[in-house]
Amino acid sequence: MGEKDAAEKILLGFNDVFAGLCNAIIFKGKRYIKPEDLTDAASASSYKFAGKIHSQECDVVKLWKNKEIRIALFGVENQTNYDPDMALRVLCYEGAVYRWQMTEKKDIGRNEFRYPVVTFVLNFSTTEKWKKKHLLDRVKVPKSLRPFVNDYKINVIDLAWLDEETTKLFHGEMRFLIEYLSAVRQNKKLNLSDEVITHYNELIELFSLLSGITNESLSAVFTEDEKQKEEIHVNEFMTKMFADARAEGKAEGRAEGEAKGQQKTAFNLRNMGMDEGFIAKAVGVTEAVIRKWFAEGQKVAML
Repeated sequence: MGEKDAAEKILLGFNDVFAGLCNAIIFKGKRYIKPEDLTDAASASSYKFAGKIHSQECDVVKLWKNKEIRIALFGVENQTNYDPDMALRVLCYEGAVYRWQMTEKKDIGRNEFRYPVVTFVLNFSTTEKWKKKHLLDRVKVPKSLRPFVNDYKINVIDLAWLDEETTKLFHGEMRFLIEYLSAVRQNKKLNLSDEVITHYNELIELFSLLSGITNESLSAVFTEDEKQKEEIHVNEFMTKMFADARAEGKAEGRAEGEAKGQQKTAFNLRNMGMDEGFIAKAVGVTEAVIRKWFAEGQKVAML
């Protein structure tokens, strides 16, 4: 698992973040799923093939329970790069959960139902939407067999392509990430809602990986007193991140030459959707210098 996927997995492992994601996608923002109604479920399952035991895993899995009633099992797959076999992977995992219900819950009454399994694939890419969402997009089926082969569709959420109305259904860390990814994709100025963030250390790590601004010591971003806060607003969070970016630029400037360090920070901030005026102030040069750097044709590293 890559660093980005691992950081995404950690953030979505929090019940409040996970519940907010599911409520936005399934219930159009209505908060039907409560964090306290979610419990961690096994993210891995095993199967036997050719005499050997193999495992398969879903990034984050939560069981939604109302008292002792199991309502549904939700799984999330985080992807930064396109995976043409994703429909096959999700099918295998969901099939394993249904099989477990059959084998481990044999005493269920005839009039009782199994609980459903729902999987979302979150596409964090800012360069391409998910191409193929159906099993039959990946499996070559002769024309004569098509009427007899069942198709299977996965639920893909292209985060950077969500429209403004849909984005408003999200809150906290997910709202922040969606607005950031959308700004990067469209190469527009970053205009963030001042949402409340609870898991800012985890968000800092993920944001650092997505933006390309490295944080060698994340503990230095917030003071010990600030870490004791239960929440922080986006504006305060971004101020801290930019301060860290400026400090990083100065440090690189000393090591590599002032101009080179400033340029690297400038392009990182541009990737984040910052306008030229803000970038000029952040790195300590004029807007004319910033425009010259960008006009020289240096390639901006996108996600």
